[in-house]
Amino acid sequence: MPEIGIYDSSLRLEETVIPSPNSVDLARSIGTDYVNRFSNSTPNVAEIFHLNSKVLRRSPIEVPPDREVLYQARDWFYRESYGLSEEDFVPEHADKVRILYQQLESPAAGFLHECAFEPRLSGLLHSVNIFVLKGNTLLKVLPRRDFLWVERNLDAELMQRLSGAFDQHSSRPDFASSTTVFLVGSFWRYMKFFGARGYRMVLMDCGELAHEFEARVNAVRYENFFDAEVDEVLLLDGVEHSVLMALVIPNKGAEVMP
Repeated sequence: MPEIGIYDSSLRLEETVIPSPNSVDLARSIGTDYVNRFSNSTPNVAEIFHLNSKVLRRSPIEVPPDREVLYQARDWFYRESYGLSEEDFVPEHADKVRILYQQLESPAAGFLHECAFEPRLSGLLHSVNIFVLKGNTLLKVLPRRDFLWVERNLDAELMQRLSGAFDQHSSRPDFASSTTVFLVGSFWRYMKFFGARGYRMVLMDCGELAHEFEARVNAVRYENFFDAEVDEVLLLDGVEHSVLMALVIPNKGAEVMP
């Protein structure tokens, strides 16, 4: 039978041969996690999360039946945060802290603006922050605001560290000639109401937002990278806020889909 991925036979994908209890794995791998899943003394961390994020009928933790409580918290958050008018900025220094969408000069600019204002898309920005890297400037999309916030400017060393976080890819992102969108999970914004179930909901919101990006903008998706290294460059703590996905949009030759 043909080899598929790390498995020497497609038969391994259908049946699990339970290893002898006398066998010893010298190194842990994804393959050994799969083969030994029935006999491991400790369950896989992903399985622990899945079990603990289930809604149980007899659980003392009461989970809201719908998202109404999130909508109330979201509307308050959107109304109160970054509530700045143009008069609040000193004209000659404004570009140091904010950039208007028409200044972004990216094929993704129009859709990012839509994410900030279109009700369904902007609703997703409560659980998923959108960070945008244009050149060496890191920006943040703000719900219901007509400008992007300047988070920081990355020096050459930080740009190199960010590129190195994608080392395992045969073709690393070309940040210099692209606009890169980072989807960042803000987990406790949901978990403070839904517990561990809220973490699942954040991941689903991220998937929905990524789908909208890929349907509208020509982008290359990166799902696997060294998370902690990207979080560090973006000044994220890696627990309450952490990068989930990167979407790289070429600045030239890219077209926004209808």
